[in-house]
This record gives sequence, structure tokens and C-alpha cells, in this order.
Amino acid sequence: MARTLRLVQVLHRHGDRSPLHNVFRGGTSTQFQAEDALWTTKLQEPVTTRGIYGELTTVGVAQMQARGLKLRDRYLALGWTLDDKVDIHVRSTHYVRTQRSVQALLSRFVPHVHDQLPLEILPPSVDYINGAHSLPHLHTHLLILRMKPHAALAAREADMAPVQTELRRLLPMFTSSAESFSWMKAADYFVCRQAHNIPLLPHTEVSHITNRIFEQTSLALSCG
Repeated sequence: MARTLRLVQVLHRHGDRSPLHNVFRGGTSTQFQAEDALWTTKLQEPVTTRGIYGELTTVGVAQMQARGLKLRDRYLALGWTLDDKVDIHVRSTHYVRTQRSVQALLSRFVPHVHDQLPLEILPPSVDYINGAHSLPHLHTHLLILRMKPHAALAAREADMAPVQTELRRLLPMFTSSAESFSWMKAADYFVCRQAHNIPLLPHTEVSHITNRIFEQTSLALSCG
């Protein structure tokens, strides 16, 4: 029996971004300003009132363009025409980095019509893509339920306590209490700097510590 393709959904994250926080927040003004200047040069767009952190980088744009081209090649090989009558509906969270990411993807997926496609931006209150905004209390409750009874996570947390203590001491944003500690923030520091070949702060370069942080973060995200 012949089958007709009715719908294809593509759900993707944003491309490479700057870190969510200035690691020198709460440190010296010289270091803080130097960090700002460093990440400013890597952004896709000039700095605006949105700030520097959590924004799409030029690397992120290239990543999403490559993904769009890969999708185009794949579906053309399957017999799609992707002509001017292509029926595409685009939705994004309210984050500018996700909006710019999907625009970069579309610029290679359907280059002839990408700038004609309306982008529906979901307000945080009804954003079903990122439930942390539309259902914050439920989101927090689920995180608590996932983590509390998880014996492996509790054991890992205890094992990582010395590393957490060291990171609180070594990273100015934690030392100054400008940012509360979380493994996600710690991992963000390592991932973003390593992705752009930016030197790590002194005494945070030890590879086994970095690996343990990634393991801890992955376990926290996968437990349930």
C-alpha cells in the first residue's frame, strides 16, 4: 500500500554560544572587563542591551548552517523538491540565540525562501519547548523528585564534594558568591572555554577534574 508523507518535524538546540556567566563576576574589574572583551569578539551580532553572555557565536552560526545544508542534501536525495511552494512553519523560544540558530539553519536548508518564512516566537508563559518558563513550579518539582531518591547521584555528589570546594575557591563567580554554585555552571565554564581554545584559569586545568565534572553533570541530567 502506498504511503504519503504528511509531516516532518525538526527539533534542534541552538548553536555554540558564549557562556551564561562571566566567570570573573565578583572578581577584579580588570579581569571582568577583559572577559567581556574576549567574548564580545566571538559573538555573531554586535553587543546590544541583551549583553554578551548566552548569545550565539560565529561558530554557532556556522554549525547551524552546516546542519541546514546536511538536511537539505538528505531530503533532496529522498526526492523532495524544496521548491518555492515548500510548506514550512518555524517556531522558536524567546531566546535570541535560538531564533538566530533556526534562521541560520534555514538559510542553507531553503536558501531561496528562508528570509520569507515567518518566525513564530513563543512567549515564555506558553513556551511548550522550554517548560522551565511556562511551568516553572512543575519544572522545579520534577528536578527535586528526580534527584532526591537517586542513590548513585547522592554517592557521586559526596565523591565530588572536594572538587566542588576547589571550584568554589578557584572560580571568582563562586568565590565572591556572585553566582550560586551548580554543576551546570561549572560545566558551562569548561565547555565554552575549551570549545574556543581559551585557557582555563590556573589550577582548573587538571584533566581528571574536568572529566569528573562532566560525569557529574551528565549523571544529574540522566537520573530518574
